[in-house]
Amino acid sequence: MRRRGTLRRHAFLLALVVVLSPLLGVMAISGVESLFGDRIQERTEESATLVAEALRTDGVEAARDLAARRAWKYYQRIRVLDAEGTVFLDENRILGHGPRVLFGDVFYGPERAFVLERLDKDWGPPLGRAEVTAALESGRDGSCRASIPGNLFLCASAVKVMGPRGAVQVVLVEGSSRRALQAVSESRRQLLKLVLFTAALGLGLAWWTVRSFVRPVEALRSELLARATEAVPKALSLPAPSRNPLGRPRELGELTDAFNTVLTALGERTRTNEAFLADLAHEFKNPVAAVRACAERLAEPGPLDPARQERLAEALKGSAVRLDSLVTQFLELARAEAGLPNEGREPVDVGEHLDGLVASLRSDPRHEGIRFELTRPSGPLVVQGVPQRLELAFRSLLENAASFAGRDGWVRVTVSAGADVLQVAMTDSGPGIPEADLPRLFNRFFTRRGDRHGTGLGLALARAVVEAHGGRIEVRSPPGAGATFVVGLPLTRGPAAR
Repeated sequence: MRRRGTLRRHAFLLALVVVLSPLLGVMAISGVESLFGDRIQERTEESATLVAEALRTDGVEAARDLAARRAWKYYQRIRVLDAEGTVFLDENRILGHGPRVLFGDVFYGPERAFVLERLDKDWGPPLGRAEVTAALESGRDGSCRASIPGNLFLCASAVKVMGPRGAVQVVLVEGSSRRALQAVSESRRQLLKLVLFTAALGLGLAWWTVRSFVRPVEALRSELLARATEAVPKALSLPAPSRNPLGRPRELGELTDAFNTVLTALGERTRTNEAFLADLAHEFKNPVAAVRACAERLAEPGPLDPARQERLAEALKGSAVRLDSLVTQFLELARAEAGLPNEGREPVDVGEHLDGLVASLRSDPRHEGIRFELTRPSGPLVVQGVPQRLELAFRSLLENAASFAGRDGWVRVTVSAGADVLQVAMTDSGPGIPEADLPRLFNRFFTRRGDRHGTGLGLALARAVVEAHGGRIEVRSPPGAGATFVVGLPLTRGPAAR
């Protein structure tokens, strides 16, 4: 997958492009012009040959038309002269024409026009040129040279033609580069000096862009994720859809992902609330129905016998206790799933809490005959959290383990501290958990013990409390070897731990 760039990188690259583009443009033009030397020579030789052939076969008028077309097309000067130096055909388009020439003169100066206008004065009359003299002797000659004043690349070709009645004629073609390379070279040197001064300005502009735009984007992303985590503690672990991750700067992609995370967290929160209300309504039906039945019976005319009155009183009391327990646990579960908002966090020594919990469970008559064992490192094992909620979570897990340990069974608690994580493993000697029940184990109201042994909210509440503290809870249950619940919490180091 192609990596996304960052806005910082884009800003600095943009600054470098803005600073370097004039220099690179001038250097590119200079390089392209330097490649045109061979082409200028080829075209001057070609024009001389074609015009000479037209002059020899078709006459002066045909040669004049051909010379005019080629001079106009290739910015050449084409002349035909006799052995005495008399010029009877002269098509001069070497200065060029049109917007391109005007554009070049504006940006590169008038040196080219100045040199070409003085060409005959500087190099002498055509009959005295070395190319013409050599062509009169050998029939053909050509050469290219650089013009120092304008740093132009000039080429000349001469071809000897035998005219009517044995008259000797010479076709002289001159071509020139279209730019004054001296001006290009001077521009390059000046721009190089300017770049050294503007580079600092460009980098400063890039830094200002990063500071003014990227940092607010990153701050907005952090705030979004913080709000999402506040609403749903496990929001960062939810699979948020990321659309079109390529072709965008990384910061914008991360901001988009943060918005997706927030939307996913809101959707998860909505689904959780709907499920919460559905579970609440379902669990309230039985005790409310019992209360209603008792109320209807009490409203019937006639006296009640003591036995029936006692049964109705027991039913009302049981329903009230059931409703009170459900409401209490639901409220605790709702606060835990919301991340325990507005509850102060403080350093909590998990080791001391586990010592007290194990001691209280050993003396609890409900767990008579069950052996509780605790193995932990010496010294403080401190996490940042709400003491009452952490104690409630560990108590729910230990009581759940004790309820399945069986008569004369055992519950073993092992505590280990890593670099950043505190792990508490609770293992029982029970029959274990069927593999089919493992995915539903932490669901609300899921229990295999029946209504008289709990509401089925203990494990759900324990997981919600652990996740509200930034931790995780897992369960392992090999067939026939009991169950092990492992709680991992972020460990606090430094002054807070002491």
